[in-house]
Amino acid sequence: DYPDNLFTLLSATHRMSVDETHTSLCPPLVCRPERPLRAARLAGLGQDLAVLFAHRTLTRSWAAFLPSVSHSWKGFGQDAETFSWDALNAAAGESFVDRAGAFRRFAARAAAPGAPALHFLHTMLPHPPWVHLPSGALAFTPNEPIVIGDDGRADRWGADPDVAAAAWQRHVLQARFADRLLGELTDALKASGVWDTAMVVVAADHGAGFTPGARRRALTPANHGEIVPVPLFVKYPAGTPKGPSERPASLVDVLPTVLSVQGLPLPKGFDGSDLRRPGPYPEFVDKDGARRPATAGWMFARDAADRRRALLGDGARPGALYRLGPGGPFVGRPAADLPRSKRAPCEARLHQALSAPTPYSKAYLSGSVTCPDGPAGHRPVLAVVKGAVVAAGVLGAQQGGAAPLRLVLPEESVEADVTPELFLGTADGTRLGFAPLKIASGAWRLEFGRLVSADGLTRRLGAPAAKALKAPKPLKDVLEVRGEARMGDGAPAEAVVVFSGSEFVFAGAPDPVSAHFDFALPRDLAGELRRLRVFGVRGAEAWEILQ
Repeated sequence: DYPDNLFTLLSATHRMSVDETHTSLCPPLVCRPERPLRAARLAGLGQDLAVLFAHRTLTRSWAAFLPSVSHSWKGFGQDAETFSWDALNAAAGESFVDRAGAFRRFAARAAAPGAPALHFLHTMLPHPPWVHLPSGALAFTPNEPIVIGDDGRADRWGADPDVAAAAWQRHVLQARFADRLLGELTDALKASGVWDTAMVVVAADHGAGFTPGARRRALTPANHGEIVPVPLFVKYPAGTPKGPSERPASLVDVLPTVLSVQGLPLPKGFDGSDLRRPGPYPEFVDKDGARRPATAGWMFARDAADRRRALLGDGARPGALYRLGPGGPFVGRPAADLPRSKRAPCEARLHQALSAPTPYSKAYLSGSVTCPDGPAGHRPVLAVVKGAVVAAGVLGAQQGGAAPLRLVLPEESVEADVTPELFLGTADGTRLGFAPLKIASGAWRLEFGRLVSADGLTRRLGAPAAKALKAPKPLKDVLEVRGEARMGDGAPAEAVVVFSGSEFVFAGAPDPVSAHFDFALPRDLAGELRRLRVFGVRGAEAWEILQ
């Protein structure tokens, strides 16, 4: 499959430093990667095909029990349960678990002096899971759906525009982190004196669609302008073209351009041309066999870009990224100026303990909201820090007696000694009013055979659930805690609470259908493995989950 490609054509003149996340295009004689035995690879392929077949043939309710196929390109069937950080790490190296670390190691290798080299990295940024803030801080709990809004399985957004907008916001936040990493690479190359003579190419293989009701990744006429146009940055060695180019380009032009810059010939039969020269006008061959100009999709691309700027801003005003929903216009205003609602106060039960150490940035708040006088779903919510509104969002659809809360705050607004306030909006005719939300933090206490939540409610421990907890596994900088949280009658838990000895560590929600949970906790916070204790909670009942 790879007699002539980037790696083989440069192998005679350059040493190889290649990190392929999901492909094996560099031949073993050139890159010598460590690969599983052929029998193991074929067995893994068979498992993956079985999982994919089941996803395509089973109903959505039954498919909820299958492993997710959205976290990686392979290794779906390595675990009979839901997604596992362990299985993911084994399937795709450290591409997801330590994407920043993999990129920084690549940058260090590229900046190191030595003979001419090809440094190649396929990084999974800003690909889902969207879990990073622009600083790189981990903001979103790994037990959440891989992509909010499509359950991580369907590759199709629901009809709710607020959910698609929140996912788009996460994508942009992680894209800003990817941009930060590119800046670190540029600084490293300049500091080592390599920048002037280096050729640097940054490209994406596809885009992502965020249109409600449409596909997220699979190409359709509705999302053509979001999927097909991709960024392409080429930095040539000193003395060659600089600045933006209006020449039509395609990713197949990258290889001819690299070979031309290196003074190497392009083998016959290759597509593409040198980007430094006027080339043939590129065309697409559509499914119907018709040839159409490649630039025909740019009108749709501009429409998508205009929609993103209107929804999330253009970066010139950073606060615009946090103005989701009807409460967006209130961001930046004093909380004292908010129009008030006379509705009965509601309560937000957060997964995070805002007044205690937490493994995740407090710039992200998640949990659920309940109201005594009716559903809370789809209502606007505001975050207030030091008397000013810093973020706006919308609660998710009502699920039973509560509505899910997911709200992102600007990192610069979050301080260790400051607890954000939350306000919930209510529409009264054409007027929107807000009332403070009572916050019940997720901090729990373990006292004399009882679990006590932050609101003081006590759950006496019942019979433990044996063989329901997998052996916790240290994975690089995190500790994987996973298992099944069911009561004796088979009902799934509403919450899973983790302690290190008697110290509260984390509380999250299992999958409401399969009851599986999979948390990735910082190893230093979880303490010694033998002190780790995990409990399930449902209503007034609680029980310990044992190995």
